[in-house]
Amino acid sequence: MQKFQSFLLGILASAGALVIESIWIVLFSISNAHQSSFSVENLPYFLLFLAIGAFAEELLKFIFLFKRLRYVFLDKKNFFENVLIFGSGFAFFELLLIYQNSSLNEMFFDFSGIMITGASALHILTAVIIGYFIYVEKETRKMFIKAIAFSFLIHLAYNLFIFLS
Repeated sequence: MQKFQSFLLGILASAGALVIESIWIVLFSISNAHQSSFSVENLPYFLLFLAIGAFAEELLKFIFLFKRLRYVFLDKKNFFENVLIFGSGFAFFELLLIYQNSSLNEMFFDFSGIMITGASALHILTAVIIGYFIYVEKETRKMFIKAIAFSFLIHLAYNLFIFLS
């Protein structure tokens, strides 16, 4: 049951990140309503969107993992199993949304094995990084800063790689 709960929490964290990213999209659209398509002038906003999206996703992963795992699992095996399952739930929901949205699918992604493998690996990896710092770091502030910094940088690098390729 705990593993299923971890998977569902990964889905909930991904849904929360979607809400934050949707708010940013609306704000971006309102501020750029005069432009009908993507242009070089929009590039800083788009890069900021990639950064905010990565930060929102990693922040929500941290919050959910910290609340769920900090005091629940004492042995390392169960702790990291649930972190992997949480990351899988997060990746599952994001990939489901991308797959269902055909306009995103056509504009930005070749929904191939590389996309599925890359996004899944990214979310599982960043969940493990966050889980690692939750497990080993005793001071909450240091734990938060290290976990968010490492996972955010990896996520942002991945987003930039996808955008530029």
